[in-house]
Amino acid sequence: MLDSVLNLLGPAVLDRVTLALNHVLASEPAATQRLKLHEGRSLRLSFEGWPALLPPPPPAAWTITPAGLLERVELPTDPVGVLELKVDATQPVQLAAQLLSGDRSAVALRGDAELASTLAWLMDNVRWDPEEDLARLFGDAAARPMANTLRSIGAGVQATLKALAPLAQRMGGGPR
Repeated sequence: MLDSVLNLLGPAVLDRVTLALNHVLASEPAATQRLKLHEGRSLRLSFEGWPALLPPPPPAAWTITPAGLLERVELPTDPVGVLELKVDATQPVQLAAQLLSGDRSAVALRGDAELASTLAWLMDNVRWDPEEDLARLFGDAAARPMANTLRSIGAGVQATLKALAPLAQRMGGGPR
């Protein structure tokens, strides 16, 4: 039963992730300009060593649109023009802490070298600006304290994950 629920939720979650990624990309014209050069190429995300006790994440793949944004697609079978992002998920807590801190060491890229270079640039240079989005919704005066609160919460989550990573590893959060 859990599998059927996950099969229903997976595509919906991936659609929301795609919307969020496109929102961030669209806010940075240099990002969409760089991605336009790779129109029609695909990204495929996979998690290796996912713990057996956790439900597996759904397969994820995107194609780059003519606008320099991402469109979620079924997994491409043709390796030409595909960049595969393989994430070492043997330690999910440690992985989350690494990704929140900007450490990409758990992510291996294989495939299209030009697209890999562009993706590395995007990961280094494109960031979501929550204060800008909050200002559109609530005005500039309210956005600053709200964004500061979000940054504090994010820092707390990151610190918690870093502190929990060794404990999770000792408790058997390692590879299957």
